[in-house]
Amino acid sequence: MEALAAIRRRRMRRALTADPIDDATLAAIVDAGLRAPSAGFTQAVTIAIAREPESRARILAALTTPGWLAARPEMRGLERAPALLLVTVDPAAYAERYGAPDKRAAGLWSLERWPIPYWWVDAGATLEAILVAATALDIGAAVIGTFRGEEVLRDLAGLAQTSRIVITVALGHPLPEPVHGSPSRRGRLDPRDRVVPLDLQAQRLVPMLRKLQGGRSGGA
Repeated sequence: MEALAAIRRRRMRRALTADPIDDATLAAIVDAGLRAPSAGFTQAVTIAIAREPESRARILAALTTPGWLAARPEMRGLERAPALLLVTVDPAAYAERYGAPDKRAAGLWSLERWPIPYWWVDAGATLEAILVAATALDIGAAVIGTFRGEEVLRDLAGLAQTSRIVITVALGHPLPEPVHGSPSRRGRLDPRDRVVPLDLQAQRLVPMLRKLQGGRSGGA
Protein backbone atom coordinates (compact mmCIF):
# COMPACT_ATOMS: atom_id res chain seq x y z
CA MET A 1 0.00 0.00 0.00
CA GLU A 2 1.34 3.45 -0.85
CA ALA A 3 2.15 5.80 2.01
CA LEU A 4 -0.61 8.31 1.22
CA ALA A 5 -3.20 5.55 0.98
CA ALA A 6 -2.12 4.18 4.37
CA ILE A 7 -2.27 7.63 5.95
CA ARG A 8 -5.79 8.17 4.61
CA ARG A 9 -6.97 4.74 5.77
CA ARG A 10 -5.42 4.96 9.21
CA ARG A 11 -7.74 4.95 12.20
CA MET A 12 -7.79 3.38 15.64
CA ARG A 13 -8.80 -0.28 15.62
CA ARG A 14 -9.68 -1.57 19.09
CA ALA A 15 -11.49 -4.73 17.94
CA LEU A 16 -8.51 -7.05 17.61
CA THR A 17 -8.13 -10.82 17.47
CA ALA A 18 -5.71 -12.90 19.52
CA ASP A 19 -4.13 -14.34 16.38
CA PRO A 20 -0.36 -13.81 16.48
CA ILE A 21 1.40 -11.30 14.27
CA ASP A 22 4.22 -12.96 12.37
CA ASP A 23 7.74 -11.89 13.23
CA ALA A 24 8.50 -10.24 9.89
CA THR A 25 5.37 -8.07 10.01
CA LEU A 26 5.94 -6.94 13.59
CA ALA A 27 9.59 -6.25 12.87
CA ALA A 28 8.61 -4.11 9.87
CA ILE A 29 6.24 -2.04 12.03
CA VAL A 30 8.88 -1.47 14.71
CA ASP A 31 11.47 -0.69 12.04
CA ALA A 32 9.20 2.05 10.70
CA GLY A 33 9.05 3.58 14.17
CA LEU A 34 12.83 3.50 14.51
CA ARG A 35 13.15 5.37 11.21
CA ALA A 36 11.15 8.38 12.45
CA PRO A 37 12.88 11.78 12.60
CA SER A 38 15.10 12.46 15.59
CA ALA A 39 16.18 15.96 16.66
CA GLY A 40 19.94 16.15 16.39
CA PHE A 41 19.85 12.44 15.57
CA THR A 42 19.69 11.94 19.31
CA GLN A 43 17.94 8.57 18.85
CA ALA A 44 16.56 8.64 22.37
CA VAL A 45 13.12 7.24 21.53
CA THR A 46 12.91 3.57 22.51
CA ILE A 47 10.24 1.01 21.58
CA ALA A 48 9.65 -1.73 24.15
CA ILE A 49 7.90 -4.82 22.75
CA ALA A 50 5.67 -7.22 24.71
CA ARG A 51 4.33 -10.37 23.02
CA GLU A 52 3.92 -13.01 25.71
CA PRO A 53 0.66 -13.08 27.71
CA GLU A 54 2.33 -12.42 31.07
CA SER A 55 4.24 -9.33 29.96
CA ARG A 56 1.21 -7.96 28.13
CA ALA A 57 -0.97 -8.50 31.20
CA ARG A 58 1.51 -6.65 33.39
CA ILE A 59 1.45 -3.67 31.06
CA LEU A 60 -2.34 -3.52 30.91
CA ALA A 61 -2.57 -3.89 34.69
CA ALA A 62 -0.23 -0.93 35.11
CA LEU A 63 -2.11 1.21 32.60
CA THR A 64 -5.66 0.62 33.83
CA THR A 65 -7.59 0.55 37.08
CA PRO A 66 -9.06 -2.77 38.32
CA GLY A 67 -12.16 -3.73 36.35
CA TRP A 68 -11.79 -0.96 33.76
CA LEU A 69 -11.35 -3.29 30.78
CA ALA A 70 -13.96 -5.77 32.01
CA ALA A 71 -16.54 -2.98 32.23
CA ARG A 72 -15.91 -1.85 28.65
CA PRO A 73 -16.65 -4.55 26.06
CA GLU A 74 -15.48 -2.26 23.26
CA MET A 75 -12.01 -2.31 24.82
CA ARG A 76 -11.66 -6.07 25.27
CA GLY A 77 -9.71 -6.30 22.04
CA LEU A 78 -6.85 -4.59 23.85
CA GLU A 79 -6.56 -7.65 26.10
CA ARG A 80 -6.52 -9.95 23.07
CA ALA A 81 -3.94 -7.92 21.16
CA PRO A 82 -0.92 -10.18 20.58
CA ALA A 83 1.59 -7.33 20.78
CA LEU A 84 1.95 -4.18 22.85
CA LEU A 85 4.51 -1.49 22.11
CA LEU A 86 5.67 1.10 24.63
CA VAL A 87 6.99 4.26 22.99
CA THR A 88 9.43 5.83 25.43
CA VAL A 89 11.87 8.73 25.36
CA ASP A 90 14.76 9.94 27.51
CA PRO A 91 14.74 13.78 27.63
CA ALA A 92 18.14 13.82 29.36
CA ALA A 93 19.70 12.43 26.19
CA TYR A 94 18.65 15.57 24.31
CA ALA A 95 20.43 17.87 26.75
CA GLU A 96 23.51 15.68 26.46
CA ARG A 97 23.38 15.62 22.66
CA TYR A 98 22.92 19.38 22.40
CA GLY A 99 25.75 19.94 24.83
CA ALA A 100 28.13 18.38 22.31
CA PRO A 101 30.49 20.75 20.44
CA ASP A 102 28.60 20.54 17.13
CA LYS A 103 25.28 21.45 18.78
CA ARG A 104 26.24 23.68 21.70
CA ALA A 105 25.72 26.91 19.73
CA ALA A 106 21.97 26.21 19.84
CA GLY A 107 22.08 26.89 23.58
CA LEU A 108 20.04 23.80 24.45
CA TRP A 109 22.48 22.03 26.76
CA SER A 110 19.91 21.80 29.59
CA LEU A 111 16.27 20.77 29.44
CA GLU A 112 15.11 24.10 30.84
CA ARG A 113 16.56 25.91 27.82
CA TRP A 114 14.36 24.11 25.27
CA PRO A 115 11.45 26.43 24.27
CA ILE A 116 9.75 23.45 22.63
CA PRO A 117 10.56 20.01 24.12
CA TYR A 118 11.40 18.19 20.91
CA TRP A 119 11.59 14.81 22.60
CA TRP A 120 7.78 14.79 22.57
CA VAL A 121 7.85 15.69 18.87
CA ASP A 122 10.17 12.78 18.15
CA ALA A 123 8.01 10.39 20.17
CA GLY A 124 4.94 11.56 18.25
CA ALA A 125 6.71 11.02 14.94
CA THR A 126 7.63 7.51 16.07
CA LEU A 127 4.01 6.80 17.01
CA GLU A 128 2.69 8.01 13.66
CA ALA A 129 5.23 5.91 11.77
CA ILE A 130 4.11 2.84 13.73
CA LEU A 131 0.43 3.53 13.06
CA VAL A 132 0.89 4.13 9.34
CA ALA A 133 3.11 1.06 8.93
CA ALA A 134 0.56 -1.09 10.75
CA THR A 135 -2.19 0.17 8.45
CA ALA A 136 -0.08 -0.51 5.36
CA LEU A 137 0.45 -4.09 6.55
CA ASP A 138 -3.25 -4.62 7.40
CA ILE A 139 -2.59 -4.75 11.14
CA GLY A 140 -4.97 -2.99 13.50
CA ALA A 141 -3.49 -0.51 15.95
CA ALA A 142 -4.96 1.30 18.93
CA VAL A 143 -3.31 3.84 21.19
CA ILE A 144 -3.67 3.33 24.94
CA GLY A 145 -3.24 6.48 27.00
CA THR A 146 -0.35 6.07 29.41
CA PHE A 147 -1.67 8.12 32.31
CA ARG A 148 -0.62 5.87 35.17
CA GLY A 149 1.81 3.11 36.04
CA GLU A 150 4.87 4.83 34.62
CA GLU A 151 7.22 3.61 37.35
CA VAL A 152 6.04 0.02 36.89
CA LEU A 153 6.42 0.23 33.13
CA ARG A 154 9.83 1.86 33.38
CA ASP A 155 11.06 -0.94 35.62
CA LEU A 156 9.49 -3.57 33.36
CA ALA A 157 11.34 -2.17 30.35
CA GLY A 158 14.58 -1.67 32.27
CA LEU A 159 14.71 2.03 31.39
CA ALA A 160 16.69 4.81 33.04
CA GLN A 161 14.88 6.87 35.65
CA THR A 162 15.10 9.87 33.32
CA SER A 163 13.07 8.05 30.66
CA ARG A 164 9.38 8.73 30.14
CA ILE A 165 6.71 6.32 28.94
CA VAL A 166 4.90 8.37 26.29
CA ILE A 167 2.25 6.06 24.82
CA THR A 168 1.29 2.42 24.42
CA VAL A 169 0.16 0.85 21.14
CA ALA A 170 -1.87 -2.36 20.92
CA LEU A 171 -1.37 -4.28 17.67
CA GLY A 172 -3.40 -7.16 16.25
CA HIS A 173 -5.39 -8.47 13.34
CA PRO A 174 -8.50 -6.28 13.10
CA LEU A 175 -12.08 -7.45 13.36
CA PRO A 176 -14.83 -5.64 11.45
CA GLU A 177 -16.21 -2.88 13.63
CA PRO A 178 -18.46 0.13 13.17
CA VAL A 179 -16.74 3.47 12.79
CA HIS A 180 -17.54 5.45 15.90
CA GLY A 181 -15.68 7.51 18.43
CA SER A 182 -16.27 8.79 21.90
CA PRO A 183 -19.84 10.01 22.50
CA SER A 184 -18.36 13.42 23.30
CA ARG A 185 -16.22 13.58 20.17
CA ARG A 186 -17.01 16.54 17.97
CA GLY A 187 -17.47 16.21 14.25
CA ARG A 188 -14.67 16.66 11.76
CA LEU A 189 -13.58 20.26 11.55
CA ASP A 190 -13.48 22.08 8.24
CA PRO A 191 -9.90 22.43 6.91
CA ARG A 192 -10.42 26.19 7.09
CA ASP A 193 -10.39 25.82 10.88
CA ARG A 194 -7.08 23.96 10.86
CA VAL A 195 -5.08 25.35 7.95
CA VAL A 196 -3.84 28.94 7.82
CA PRO A 197 -2.98 30.11 4.28
CA LEU A 198 -0.45 32.93 4.46
CA ASP A 199 -0.79 34.10 0.87
CA LEU A 200 -3.02 33.78 -2.20
CA GLN A 201 -1.18 30.80 -3.65
CA ALA A 202 -1.63 28.95 -0.39
CA GLN A 203 -5.31 29.93 -0.33
CA ARG A 204 -5.84 27.89 -3.52
CA LEU A 205 -5.17 24.72 -1.55
CA VAL A 206 -8.15 25.13 0.78
CA PRO A 207 -10.84 23.84 -1.66
CA MET A 208 -8.62 20.87 -2.49
CA LEU A 209 -8.15 20.11 1.19
CA ARG A 210 -11.89 20.30 1.81
CA LYS A 211 -12.44 17.76 -0.96
CA LEU A 212 -9.69 15.46 0.31
CA GLN A 213 -10.86 15.66 3.92
CA GLY A 214 -14.44 15.01 2.91
CA GLY A 215 -13.40 11.68 1.42
CA ARG A 216 -11.12 10.67 4.25
CA SER A 217 -11.93 7.40 6.00
CA GLY A 218 -9.37 7.73 8.78
CA GLY A 219 -10.09 9.12 12.20
CA ALA A 220 -8.94 9.10 15.76
